[in-house]
Amino acid sequence: MDKKRGERITNLMREKGFTRDEFAMRSGYSISTISKIRNGHDFTTDVQAVLCSLLETTPNYLHGFTDRTPQIEHISSKLTTHKDPRVIQLIHDFLDICDTE
Repeated sequence: MDKKRGERITNLMREKGFTRDEFAMRSGYSISTISKIRNGHDFTTDVQAVLCSLLETTPNYLHGFTDRTPQIEHISSKLTTHKDPRVIQLIHDFLDICDTE
């Protein structure tokens, strides 16, 4: 059981405007299954794929391997191709600030 993962999923659901019941309907899983997921119970990779799709996120974010949202990760990966390490650090600092707001 992973309570923090459940909290991340619940927070993403709120951000996307999903209620538990609506999310269950859109995902094709029961309200009971969605409640268990939100409470931190484990789930299969099939369920993970649906969660990531509906919540527009990545498995790494869901499982807490990164604190950055997928949008920030994408921007970061595109911008850090710059050659100057000072610019790269400024970009990372800026993205960290944006991601905490």
